[in-house]
This record gives sequence, structure tokens and C-alpha cells, in this order.
Amino acid sequence: MHSPFVAVERLEIAGIPTLKLTPKGIAGKLPTLIYYHGWTSNKDNQIFRLLAFVTFGMQVFAPDAIHHGERGTIDYSAPGLEQYFWETIIQNVQESSLIVDTIVAKYQADSARMGVMGHSMGGFTAAGVFATNPHLKALVAFNGSCAWLQMEEFLEKGPDPAALKKRLAQYDLLNNKDCLRQRPVLMLNGGSDTTVPVDSQRWFYEQVAPLYQDCPERLQLQEFPGVGHFIEVYMLERAVAWFKEYL
Repeated sequence: MHSPFVAVERLEIAGIPTLKLTPKGIAGKLPTLIYYHGWTSNKDNQIFRLLAFVTFGMQVFAPDAIHHGERGTIDYSAPGLEQYFWETIIQNVQESSLIVDTIVAKYQADSARMGVMGHSMGGFTAAGVFATNPHLKALVAFNGSCAWLQMEEFLEKGPDPAALKKRLAQYDLLNNKDCLRQRPVLMLNGGSDTTVPVDSQRWFYEQVAPLYQDCPERLQLQEFPGVGHFIEVYMLERAVAWFKEYL
């Protein structure tokens, strides 16, 4: 998709195929977002929704996850592939610091105005990235979970539950809630989502709300009645407003 107002480039950051969307005609450092796609999707499927952020002056980077897009695909419905779900998320998180450092060094990213977001599996990823990159300023999770350990009890996607939970605990935002430091967190969930039910986000909200008692507006969970496991336009509108306020 071509736009007279947005430049779309294909990059490789440390070997990771990544889309870069930048508003044209703006010099200097830019508020910058990293967007993570969901399970079975890829970066190229996200361009239209990412334009919403770029038209408001933000730069966006969207990497492909392993087993997705240009990094190769698998039969996502095949038996036994559940283990790849968390492995993909964990690798996304482990790769994130290098992505952040590179876009700050090379691509006009303002290190003081950076945020992360994602949908579904990408929402899980964004929460983990927020936990492990404490200089990121704001988080938006669409239909994801910021409470990995609690969510794994519902998903049961690992062959070795004890070993998996030990790994998840390293990156689970709720398990590392001290890193939040009242940074803005917005959770947008479909009220009728049966793929990633909103329950874990409610649990996360209840557990971390005391940390935001001096600034409750910085921690928001918004449920959309009748909405399933997808992003509605008004959810995008809410996310754009969030980043405009906090970046």
C-alpha cells in the first residue's frame, strides 16, 4: 500500500525482517513504536492498521516473529505445535533489546519517546518486551495478556508445565511488576473473546492497580462488549490517543 504521507521500508534488523513506517516530511527524532503481530499472522498483514499511528506523527517498526512471514511458516493447526506458541513469544522478547538499540542508533527513534504494542500473541509479546526494556514509556496490548503465568493455566500450551512456568516467570510482566514504575499500560480486550479471554487482564489489573494509586489514569483496562478476537477501529483510535498522550 502506497501513501503520499507515509514511507514504508523493508529492513533486516539483526537478521529479523522488519517493516518500517515513517511519516514523510518530519525531520529529527520521532516518537517510535514497535508492533508485534499475532499467531499465524505476519508483519505485512499489519500495514493498514499501522498507518493509523503513522498519520499522527509516530514511526512504527513491525518485525516478523519466528515461524511467521519471511522467517518461515509452519502448519499452525498441526498436532503438537502448541509448544511453539510460547517459544515464539520468548524469542520475540529476547530479540527486542537489539531491535530497540538498533532503531535508536540508526532510524530517528527518540529514545525518550518509545512504546510497544501488539495483538493476540503480539499482545503477550509486548507485555514481555515492556518488562525487559524498562526505558520504554508506554504499552498497549490488544487481546493479549500481561499475566503470562495465569494465562498459561488456561492455554496449557507447554509439554513440561513446571519447566515452562520457570521460563515464563523471567519475562512475565505481572511477576516482574516492580519494573512498571507507573509507566502507562493500556489493555484493550474483546468482551466476547474466547481465544484469549479477558480474565487474565482483569487479574493483572487487580494485582497492579495499587502501584498506580497515585495515577490511576495510567493503568487502563477497556473491554468491548460483543467483540471477539480482533481489533476494531475504535480500539485503534483508543491506542493512538494513548500513545499521543504518553510519548
